Amino acid sequence: MDLKRKRELYNACDPFRTLGVDDTRIVDLDNLKDKNGKSINIRGEQWAHSMFTDFAYSDKPICKYFSGYTGSGKTTELKRLEKMLTDNDYFPVYIDSLDFFDLSNEIDAIDIHIAIIYSVMQKIAIAENKDSNSLIEEENGYFSKLVKFLSSDVSLEKINVNTGVAKFVFNMKQDTTLRRKIRTNITDRISTFKTEIFEEFEKLNERAKKINPNGLVVIVDSLEKLAGTSSNWDEVVKSAERVFDHQYQNISLPVHSIYTAPTFLVTKGVSLEFLPVIKVRSRKEKGTKEGEVYDNGVDALHSIIKKRVDEDALKEIFGKNHDADLREIILFCGGLTRDILKIMQKFIKLDNFPATKDDKENIFAGVKNHFKDSIFEDDYAWLREVAKANDYITPNDEKTFVSERMFKNHVILRYRNHDRWYDLHPAVKEILSSEE
Repeated sequence: MDLKRKRELYNACDPFRTLGVDDTRIVDLDNLKDKNGKSINIRGEQWAHSMFTDFAYSDKPICKYFSGYTGSGKTTELKRLEKMLTDNDYFPVYIDSLDFFDLSNEIDAIDIHIAIIYSVMQKIAIAENKDSNSLIEEENGYFSKLVKFLSSDVSLEKINVNTGVAKFVFNMKQDTTLRRKIRTNITDRISTFKTEIFEEFEKLNERAKKINPNGLVVIVDSLEKLAGTSSNWDEVVKSAERVFDHQYQNISLPVHSIYTAPTFLVTKGVSLEFLPVIKVRSRKEKGTKEGEVYDNGVDALHSIIKKRVDEDALKEIFGKNHDADLREIILFCGGLTRDILKIMQKFIKLDNFPATKDDKENIFAGVKNHFKDSIFEDDYAWLREVAKANDYITPNDEKTFVSERMFKNHVILRYRNHDRWYDLHPAVKEILSSEE
């Protein structure tokens, strides 16, 4: 296989590249059938459709939090939701938080509200055949008033309002100190700020309804990537708890909205719509070590791989028994699509085909070594409890940070039949088994 072909296959297996709703590589996981032609649902429900009907049937605004592991398909589901909304006369506004925030630092509802209004104004202006920044830069508009207010009390440069809004938003992302000052300033008048935000959304929703009669729906993606470093982890986690606290509805709006949220908030009791990992084993029965292989899940993941790597390439990479090799990879990854695609990339990078047994063992060992860097001996007893119960076991207080880290690093995986359940990544199970 030449370099050009290997590069093509390698990039087709990029686990961090979101596929568009019309991409031919997408496998419709909501409309699968088993070998007998019976409809099956391998993720518990039809996620995009379920979220759409929640919005469509409610006569009052709904605020949803949506979570799941990196590469599990959250953005694809949100893009499908966006299309369903558009097709049914809503005016959805999709926002990628990475365009506005440095997600390695703490965040606040104030930051999010400003980013949303900015994005909504841009999309409405474009739909009205105006310059994208025309609403943002209106002389007596919302942002002009906000920038004038902040520039009088916060260390923003004295800027011309007509050219200052873009710089204001850029600074919000780049300068965390500035963001804190803005929050402090607005917090002193938070009631007024929220009232003005809601009033502005109601105005924008009326404009949106003139374009699509069912009005605005706000979709905020990538907030699940919020994660601190060793020096600020606690501050970032606490900021996430404040933002996503249902009790205080800090980021609710007078229109339907959905936000992605970090997986570790499960450990904080935050109510999340959680996109599960594709199940490749059934939940184990009491007294058994491992659940039975769930062929429907394995077959679905086979299809995902084969949409990216064609049959001829698979035969060249793995040899004539490539289906058995793919099955082993899928089971080793516990159904986690991201890890499956990363392992496929490693096989594609091999110098010689077909892959040997030593090649496979080296690649699997590399995955286990990665997990060894994420867990410590002190974690073993608690992780064994999780594996034994097939459930999330609340740790004692000093282990709270550990459980947050385990979700972030995909050590603990969440599945769903009708009820949700948990298990350890199979590579982690192998590590624990070798230490017994």
